[in-house]
Amino acid sequence: MGPLARGLGLLLLGLLALAACAPRPLPPEARYLGAEIRGLELSPEPALLLAVRVAFKNPNPFPLPLASFGARLRVGEVRVPLDLTLPPGEKEASLPVRLTPKEALATALALLSREGAEVALEGRTLSQDLTFFKARLAFPLEPVRVRRAGVNLFLENPNPIPFRAEGTLVLLG
Repeated sequence: MGPLARGLGLLLLGLLALAACAPRPLPPEARYLGAEIRGLELSPEPALLLAVRVAFKNPNPFPLPLASFGARLRVGEVRVPLDLTLPPGEKEASLPVRLTPKEALATALALLSREGAEVALEGRTLSQDLTFFKARLAFPLEPVRVRRAGVNLFLENPNPIPFRAEGTLVLLG
């Protein structure tokens, strides 16, 4: 072996030693803060709009793209990939979720029942699957209440979704 090959071998060995000592990014932490119904969308197709609030903590001294962990928010059967870059430290984010009847009718129905649907933030590193949090989310619908004051009737909607009532009122009894 000549002096050039020996020099390249030592250089390669030194680079490998440096690469082994390089810090690896630590996975972020996430905490579920809650969710809310943002509204109903009718065009181009009906959709239930949600916002899931999450508190993130990036323990690394550099910005961390969540896409590098394959992070996705799962609401029932719907998976939303996260294209979010976390700055070092803590950050709260509101993650939008759009549920259409074609893609997620079962999830939307589960959300509007008392049982609810599972919400999870998942990801993957080279060696393992990650679950940052798992919770149940429900927005159970209650019936419209009728209140009488004198000769007036008032309909009260206790739900976070607006209802529209049309038609003839028939009083029985």
